[in-house]
Amino acid sequence: MNRFYHWLSTSLDGKAGIKEIWEIAYPLIVSTASGTVMMFADRFFLSNYSKEALAASMPAGFTTFMCVSFFFGITGYVNSMVAQHYGADKHDKCGVIAWQGLYVSLIGYVLLLLAAPLVAGLFKWVGHAPEIILLEQKYFRILMVGTVFLLFSNTVSSFFSGIGYSRIVMLSNVSGMLLNIPLSYGLIFGMEPLGIPSLGIAGAGYGTILSQAVILAILLKEFFRHRYAVYRTRTGFLLNGSLFTQLIRFGVPSGVELSLSIAAFNLFLLVIGSLGTNELAAVNLTLSWDLIAFLPQVGLGIAVASVTGKYVGAKDYVAAKRTPYSGLKMSFAYAMIFIFLFLTIPSFLVGLFGMAGDAGDFVQVKSLAIVLLRLAGLYVLADATHIIFGGALRGAGDTRFLMWNAIVLHWCVLTIPGVILIKTQVINVVGAWIWLIFFLIVMSGVMILRFRGDRWSAIKVISDNYEKR
Repeated sequence: MNRFYHWLSTSLDGKAGIKEIWEIAYPLIVSTASGTVMMFADRFFLSNYSKEALAASMPAGFTTFMCVSFFFGITGYVNSMVAQHYGADKHDKCGVIAWQGLYVSLIGYVLLLLAAPLVAGLFKWVGHAPEIILLEQKYFRILMVGTVFLLFSNTVSSFFSGIGYSRIVMLSNVSGMLLNIPLSYGLIFGMEPLGIPSLGIAGAGYGTILSQAVILAILLKEFFRHRYAVYRTRTGFLLNGSLFTQLIRFGVPSGVELSLSIAAFNLFLLVIGSLGTNELAAVNLTLSWDLIAFLPQVGLGIAVASVTGKYVGAKDYVAAKRTPYSGLKMSFAYAMIFIFLFLTIPSFLVGLFGMAGDAGDFVQVKSLAIVLLRLAGLYVLADATHIIFGGALRGAGDTRFLMWNAIVLHWCVLTIPGVILIKTQVINVVGAWIWLIFFLIVMSGVMILRFRGDRWSAIKVISDNYEKR
């Protein structure tokens, strides 16, 4: 009993304990949960609009994030860079780093707009039904226009989480969620008193980008307040060669990692969708619930990256090594809730989604989604593990390993073999989900081994040769 009390007390308090991580994590968890609720609400509304709109929403949404993920990964590394400089008492560099991220966001947005017409043809290439392709392309084009808000928000949010002030991130995202739900409902189904017709899946897209614009406005208002003068958020807007180079050096591998991971998973899902509209709708229903279990864990992973980065910057490697284990205890506690729900009441969870159209189709979709959701309960802990240890490695600057990990595991273990097995009809949608479970278990094991190997402690993120601006 005394040993348990000692373990619990040391886990809660002290450097890199649960309390310290929780202070940064809970606003980020609420923030990512808000984003999850927004996506869940859109899927819920679209399921009651038409089966085709529901089937098209997830592939188009994932493809949009696949396109933006490279620049999202670079700008997200602002969090780790700011955290390391904050830990090293180089506070005057924190705002300057954020500005370098904003420049990357602007460059990325221009390139994304140029690439969007080419990517839109992907839906036809994977063999979806013609009526689904038209909806996917419409939704995709609308979301791509709004990626500027997503990239800018990610940069500014990363600055705030890097200095340990993540509450404003929570406030902005909750505000966006509260706007998005009624707005998307009104735009999807129409608002006759205001003369707005039913826009269907396009309405979901417009609601999303308007909400993202509000999130960015709140973040920027806080970013330019005088209280952050010590970080030079107002005055550090000039291009800084050294900091920009460091952001590119460590951020590009992070961006490549994220983009390759998302691209691999997105292709895997798109090929599953080629099995049929009912299969695609069942996958979308399953992922709508799975994202509620997954995305808040991402917020915790960002907090782990921030705390790890702070202690690496301060050269306190004992605390840095302790960070992911404290984070994992919180992550597992949250994950166990969804393991219980997915394994015990999947029928109830799936049944909350109605579906416009043929009732017989929904019976088939529901039956398949129940099986997939039960299987999802088997990989929740593996998901949590790779997010937490991946966050710790990212905070320490080990982004090149994460990049190569994405190439080898996501493509060589999950996607290429999975696509071949699906296209040759060796496995069906259930078999594909079992393949996904195998992949996640392997990936979580690799992340643990890499962190325990301690190579990340030799990586140097902070440069000694800053341009004085």
